[in-house]
Amino acid sequence: MIGFPRTASLRQHRVLTTPCMLLALSTLSMPVIAYAEGDEEDGNTLLLGAGVALETKYPGSKRDRASAAIAVDYSMANGFFASTLRGLGWGSDVGSFTYSAALAYRDERVDKDDGDSFFGGFGSSGGDELRGMGRIDGSVLALASAAWVPSRWLGVSLTVEAPLSNTETGRAYHLGLGSTVYSSDRHEISVNLAGHAGDRDYMQTYYGVTAAQSATSGFRVHTPKAGFYAVSSSVDWAYQLNQNWGVHTSVGGEKLLGKAADSPIVHRKHVPSAMVMVTYTF
Repeated sequence: MIGFPRTASLRQHRVLTTPCMLLALSTLSMPVIAYAEGDEEDGNTLLLGAGVALETKYPGSKRDRASAAIAVDYSMANGFFASTLRGLGWGSDVGSFTYSAALAYRDERVDKDDGDSFFGGFGSSGGDELRGMGRIDGSVLALASAAWVPSRWLGVSLTVEAPLSNTETGRAYHLGLGSTVYSSDRHEISVNLAGHAGDRDYMQTYYGVTAAQSATSGFRVHTPKAGFYAVSSSVDWAYQLNQNWGVHTSVGGEKLLGKAADSPIVHRKHVPSAMVMVTYTF
């Protein structure tokens, strides 16, 4: 399986309720892509996972936090899936090409701390560093994903996320490149890269500062244009204990780019992330 990175830049675009960046299994937008040799497994699959994730409070925050990582992913043989990792949707493949469409949720962003509890921050990002910037409501998203996976050594994906509610928050685009560098009966190690871009509305919403926000927050006015806002990378290790139990570990990072990196709300241009999760598959 080739997973595409879902690092800190995607924290505010988590699917449904997952609080982490489950790099080896998903993304919110990044598709789960498998390259199979021989017969494929038939039937429906339910994956449950629990663990801990280290993530930034929002992209560019100077503060990190540890939070609970929860995963529920139900996949049917006919392509339907319902997942805290991928949303609610359907996917299929034609040869080495895969595609999917789903409904998901983009987190709200707040301008005050949520308490920094282990289970804090479900469904939201942000904190006191954004005091005076106001709240950005969450959005229902339409996700369209396509990928080309000619071998287990190479996978390329593109995901478009478009808000169906609060459409003024803008669209985002994610281009992923992944490679499984080692694979055995129990172990799989993959390396993943991704580029993240947004339209003008997206960039203004998450990295801009309006005149009104400047007056209440003290940040200087900032009006970024559409373009790439980050690149991210990860190394993922999947260890299969037996037919049902597994452990997934991921270490990664993100670098903010251009006008996003120049935003007055950004305190760090380089942001680390990490996750470890125990999974059980039925």
